[in-house]
Amino acid sequence: MEQVLQQRRRDSLLRVAMPTKRLSPTLIEIDGKQLINFGANDYLGLSWNAKELDSILHDETTGSGSAPLISGYSQHHCHLESVIAGFEGSESAIVFSTGYAANVGTISAIAQEGDLLLSDSLNHASLIDGCRLSKAKSIVYPHNDVQAIHEILKQHRSGFRRCYLATDTLFSMNGDLANLTEIAHLAHDFEMTVIVDEAHATGVYGARGRGWVEECGLEDSIEVRIGTLSKAIGCVGGFVHGSQVLVDYLRNFARTYVYSTSMPESVASNAARNIQKLSGMNAERSKIREASQSFRKQLSEQGLRVPIGDSPIIPIFVESSAKTISAAQRIRELGFFVPAIRPPTVPNDQCMLRVSLSVHHTKEQLDQLQDGLVDAVS
Repeated sequence: MEQVLQQRRRDSLLRVAMPTKRLSPTLIEIDGKQLINFGANDYLGLSWNAKELDSILHDETTGSGSAPLISGYSQHHCHLESVIAGFEGSESAIVFSTGYAANVGTISAIAQEGDLLLSDSLNHASLIDGCRLSKAKSIVYPHNDVQAIHEILKQHRSGFRRCYLATDTLFSMNGDLANLTEIAHLAHDFEMTVIVDEAHATGVYGARGRGWVEECGLEDSIEVRIGTLSKAIGCVGGFVHGSQVLVDYLRNFARTYVYSTSMPESVASNAARNIQKLSGMNAERSKIREASQSFRKQLSEQGLRVPIGDSPIIPIFVESSAKTISAAQRIRELGFFVPAIRPPTVPNDQCMLRVSLSVHHTKEQLDQLQDGLVDAVS
């Protein structure tokens, strides 16, 4: 172990945990220094409900005490599932202790031996691990490459009973969006079920904040939709919504649900409250997407490698792991926290500084960050 860690250190890939203290929706403290935080996924600022959360914690326990099928399924968990189903316009929903557990448990339970399972090369680790744990034949296709998906299906689909495709809708590192409309067409043509993870898209996309599937008009076409409570919803946990049959199946066969302790009741209560706010946050959705477009354009004009788009996840590509670490340290010296993303989280040629926007970030903060990034990366 020590040898492996030493090699990671030499390669500028060693990860360390930094104790942080949140001071406001956009301010954190690390090692006694206050920094403007561009490293959180709290896109709509809903995690900063300190007064509301205090009142909840006074009324409910801090731990559920058991797995959901033993004694850890309270009225708060039941209510949260009902709120999720109503918000998403689905027949039913099921809540997992984490988003990671939702992805791993859902894919490994659904895709079975004798099935074909396609996975995007830049999927989140939890989708990848779900594919690895399933007994299906798994094929990884190049990122967002619809033509490659088509070729795989033409070559392999006829040899399998069922076929699934798993993809993020908003990719967590590159900040780009899945070509869902084209994928849905292929799903229809080849009798394929699409499994999507809306973790980063929920709250940000769609007229009611349901995510990229809603924005694409595909809610009737994509049957298995996974989400998280830990990004725009501002809590922690994961969920799946869809038909009652799907939810009943997962409640019986998703091992990460059956054998995990339920989330605390206080978290379930706060998540339900926050979800009920999402549909009315169109102004916040517009603000963050417009800010992303403008910020990306400004960075590109300064010569930085930034893709176009409007998601709150903005990658600034850097040529090496060592330079990425150096740039992140320089950014901290200038008063900002922007995480350095390196392999194995991303491919070797895609090291980046990853900016995550919040509706609470001001134009002044973004202008200051722009100057800092140009200084650190150029």
